[in-house]
Amino acid sequence: MNRTKDPVVELPHAVKPMNEPKRSRKRQAVTGWIVLLALILPVVLYISTFGFSISDSHTRWAEMGSAMAGIYVPILSFITYLVLNNQTKIQSEMHQLSSNQMFLNQAREDINYYLAILDSELNKNLASNFENLIIEQEHQEAIYEIRKVLSEANVPLKKFYTAMFKGKSIDDLKKLHPSVGAFDVIYPKLRSCWVGIYCYLEIMEASYNDSDLGYNVVMSRLRIASILSPEICTVLDNYVWCLMGGQWPVKYQFSSILQDDNASTVPPASDAYKNNTVT
Repeated sequence: MNRTKDPVVELPHAVKPMNEPKRSRKRQAVTGWIVLLALILPVVLYISTFGFSISDSHTRWAEMGSAMAGIYVPILSFITYLVLNNQTKIQSEMHQLSSNQMFLNQAREDINYYLAILDSELNKNLASNFENLIIEQEHQEAIYEIRKVLSEANVPLKKFYTAMFKGKSIDDLKKLHPSVGAFDVIYPKLRSCWVGIYCYLEIMEASYNDSDLGYNVVMSRLRIASILSPEICTVLDNYVWCLMGGQWPVKYQFSSILQDDNASTVPPASDAYKNNTVT
């Protein structure tokens, strides 16, 4: 099976932020004061000009009615427009809120699905021919690390990846980069599920960072760490960074060494990595 270099995974566009209703409420308050002023100001001007007295002349009443009608008809028409426009905006915001809630529900379901697959994969025993597959791939850089772990029988995949990627520095991960492509060929679900989880985390953080629903991002991180353990989350961060050569533009949530803004990418993999095959 031919394997080419992993492309950089692009994240989908985020849903609309949920801090828009707060801005809308501010606009409504300002609009309300303007409308109130527009209703009161003509009466104040009329009284200040002609005085406050009840006339017994039909002509004066007719003149006042004509003046008020000419003033208030356009004002009331404008207020009607504002009310209808506000109702349309409220309906749009409610629709957006409903859509975002549907997205959150779908995100929770998908994250739980990915976590279930990851937990199942990580608890499997390492393939008995794993070392031979790595050797056939000519990834000699990782053989020493692998043999240290394979000295025991029935090694769980979780233990193997922990030994390979826990406590590593950026320089250590760069050295392992040419070798981990074969890992992904043999166990592709680890990378795929972890990338899927991060896509949702990135969307939620970008969309709800300044909103009342921001707690969903924190709760999702806690749920991921509680199911897999913080240690395994850190290991998977390091593994995916190493696999992609630091070229995936996400904010890593669990590995402290990858949260450093100075964490750089590694050079492109060798031709042997780009064209490696599994038989």
